[in-house]
Amino acid sequence: MRKLYKVRQHRVIDGVCAGVADYLGIDALWVRVGWSLLALLGGIGIIAYLIAMYIFPRKEGADTSQDTTFGQPRLAIGGIVLLVVGLIVFLRLFGIVRYDFWAAWDVAWAILWPLSLIGGGVILVLSYWRQTQTEVKLRRHRQDRMLLGVCSALGQFYNVDPNVIRFIFALTIILSRGIALIVYAIMALLIPSEEPTEPGYSS
Repeated sequence: MRKLYKVRQHRVIDGVCAGVADYLGIDALWVRVGWSLLALLGGIGIIAYLIAMYIFPRKEGADTSQDTTFGQPRLAIGGIVLLVVGLIVFLRLFGIVRYDFWAAWDVAWAILWPLSLIGGGVILVLSYWRQTQTEVKLRRHRQDRMLLGVCSALGQFYNVDPNVIRFIFALTIILSRGIALIVYAIMALLIPSEEPTEPGYSS
């Protein structure tokens, strides 16, 4: 399982973008540019970054990640962001681009609250189907958890870093105005907790 960490060595703020780039195996420049543009959507990118700062752990020991852009001047990153932002604002003056800073929150709400319900249902159905095909059991773990162990259970069940799922859940909870939190609570009720007699349990 690949782990997602914040990378201190190549950080601009807290190493989130460098860590995501290392996790995805892409150039950190594009992650930083994309995150900066996401910040234009009603500040959604800023909130996402703050969530990632809290959830993603710091990489311990020697840093072996490769950030090919951080050794280059930061002017390039800042220049690309300013060019894109300036172009959007310029085109908006002529009505070519219709952009409202706060409209992004309304769009996110309109899209994410039904997707939260659909996504939760799909995850539970797929989990049930996979359990019938393999011996892997979906269980909420008592140790590697931040709240009720749902994200940890899904991460280990689907072989995905639980911190990635925690980040998606946390951001979706905010953007869906709490609907995703209800989905989380329902999943916590439906997914059984790990028993002391099960393999891998530790008290």
